[in-house]
Amino acid sequence: MKKLFIFFAILLCSSFGKALAYDFSAENEDGVTIYYYFFNDSTEVSVTYNKYHQQNYSGNVVIPATVTHNGKTCPVTSIYREAFYGCSRLESVTFGSNIVRIYPSAFTKCTRLTSITIPANMKNIYNHCFEGCAGLTSITIPDNVESIGDSCFADCYNLSSITIPDNMMQLGNGAFDGTPWYDSQPEGIVYIGNIAYRYKGTLAPHSDIVIKEGTVGIASKAFSMLNYKSVTIPKSLRFVGADAFYWNQYGLDITVHVSDLAAWCNITFSNNSANPLAQSAHLIVNGTEIKDLVIPDNVTQIKQNAFYMCRDFTSVTIPSSVTRICENAFYYCDGIKSLTLSEGLEDIERNAFYSCRGLTSLTIPNTVTRLPWSVFGGCTGLESVKIGSGVASIEHYTFSGCTSLKSIDIPDGVRNILSRAFYGCASLSSVTIGKGLSNIAPDAFASCDKLTSIAVDPDNSVFDSRDDSNCLIRTATNTLVFGNSHTIIPNCVEIIGDSAFQYCTSLTSVIIPENVTKIGFAAFSGCFNLTSVIISEGVTEIGATAFSGCSSLTSITFPSSLTTFGAGAFFLANPKSVICKWTNPPVISKSLFSDSTYKNASLHIPAGCTDTYKATDYWYLFKNIKDDANGVDKVLDTELLVQSQGGKISVSGAAEGQKLSIYNTAGMELGRATIHNGTATIDTQLQHGDIAIIKMGERSVKCIVK
Repeated sequence: MKKLFIFFAILLCSSFGKALAYDFSAENEDGVTIYYYFFNDSTEVSVTYNKYHQQNYSGNVVIPATVTHNGKTCPVTSIYREAFYGCSRLESVTFGSNIVRIYPSAFTKCTRLTSITIPANMKNIYNHCFEGCAGLTSITIPDNVESIGDSCFADCYNLSSITIPDNMMQLGNGAFDGTPWYDSQPEGIVYIGNIAYRYKGTLAPHSDIVIKEGTVGIASKAFSMLNYKSVTIPKSLRFVGADAFYWNQYGLDITVHVSDLAAWCNITFSNNSANPLAQSAHLIVNGTEIKDLVIPDNVTQIKQNAFYMCRDFTSVTIPSSVTRICENAFYYCDGIKSLTLSEGLEDIERNAFYSCRGLTSLTIPNTVTRLPWSVFGGCTGLESVKIGSGVASIEHYTFSGCTSLKSIDIPDGVRNILSRAFYGCASLSSVTIGKGLSNIAPDAFASCDKLTSIAVDPDNSVFDSRDDSNCLIRTATNTLVFGNSHTIIPNCVEIIGDSAFQYCTSLTSVIIPENVTKIGFAAFSGCFNLTSVIISEGVTEIGATAFSGCSSLTSITFPSSLTTFGAGAFFLANPKSVICKWTNPPVISKSLFSDSTYKNASLHIPAGCTDTYKATDYWYLFKNIKDDANGVDKVLDTELLVQSQGGKISVSGAAEGQKLSIYNTAGMELGRATIHNGTATIDTQLQHGDIAIIKMGERSVKCIVK
């Protein structure tokens, strides 16, 4: 009964939320009640509806310029989504002078609406606004309107007269489909105002599309799914709607003809399929195919998608007049081998040169202040980069996937390096960090498996790379921020930071030193070649998913100091053995290990503690609990027998004549021996609880002395 009541309450609240879709109502001068919705911090209001899709409005409605509620007067600036939807008795609407936007489907299916007067300061009329208004016969769009959305006046079956301003550039797909006006247009390219609206009829295969001079805009999907071999673009063009040239059925080898390269750089392409060059086309300027692109000196910015997938370019030169290169401007121009960026360039937007795979070297001007998302990501041929002194931020994925990049110097001006900025730079071996860096994401250099040298300017007050440890350490807290398979964790480190070794696929074993107290979130997650982990005494906390996905892990050793586990810390790790030093184990969550670990792994515990473990959540799930009495906890992925007594470690089970060495966790060799008559013994002087590393050729056994 209680559950039923809760469900009913939720349903009632949901229905009530739909029923009252307004903040307040007020009568206009004609006594008509109009419903309003506050927005923009309650400084403006939008006309909306009372009950969802019910007949709120009829007859003639005059929307005022302002409305007063509780003593506060606000301008009425928009008609909200579906405000008059389906009001089949509505005959005319007069908009107040402050209305600048009509949102989607505001007047859809107002079938008796015969008259609308759009105010002079209107800016945007969105998708489907007047779709299905069968009573409309004519419409005049004021000069200030910037855009008309998809299907805005579609299926207005009596709309025969349409006037739009000559300077309007943005027109949605099918805005006037299903009207007498469109039906009366001849076959070929249909124009309305100075916009190319649609190709009407059937375009003959392998045709040439020629947009007439004076055209300022091309409507969305105007030439999509046609079969043409060339496109001629006029100098006057300024805007191309989404998917205007989507999927040319002719194929990918088309030509795009322009007469003015500077004008081309100034066209706004709504998305990549708005640009005919995205069909891997050839750019022809005044009859000459462009291979070496030189941007004219009078260009100040290169608009988004301007040269998207123009794969013919072998070199690009951008002059000092250009201050901005917009998003996707040279996306996937993989033929570019030489790129010249001049001083004066200030802003390069995301993905501007993504996957320019032929590029081998790059110099970023000193006037550039930030390197945004994936701006040079996927440039697989890029071997060297010089970052300008003005760059303060290297952002997400900036150089990700630059698999040929060998070294990088981070200049003193860089303050921030964000997530995965250099992710997957598989050849990167050396990183030098300047004195200005104060913030870096722990996964900034994730999957850089060949990184063997990390050096930090000694004047950097936030980070260091002490003791040639090949890792980055936050100085104040002794936190290891990120490392790699060549890192030697210094004994002074107290925290292994979040994601510090994430996706370090070359890492095969790790020993956590004694001074470490915490292993952070996802610190070693995705290290799928990691085979063994020994966590020294002193560690008290392991973060969530710290070792998740370490699918090759054969052994884990837990110290008695460990008290806190994050959820899924070893999920999908599937170790063969789990070695514990607690005599009274802490309670763990079931998600700490995968089901397969509980089923298949051996749990090695101190002698006499079996009943305690079987009574503690969720250790009792282990099917194979071993009450080991040996003097050493050992990694069981070998057939060796390792025993200790009074600091002496004996090894048996190896081949006769096999040489072995024993080291402590600081890497100091404690002794050498050779297997003779099946056994070798070394006096290490190690104490109870110390960690020993036994190395034989390429194999190693890590153990804790009891």
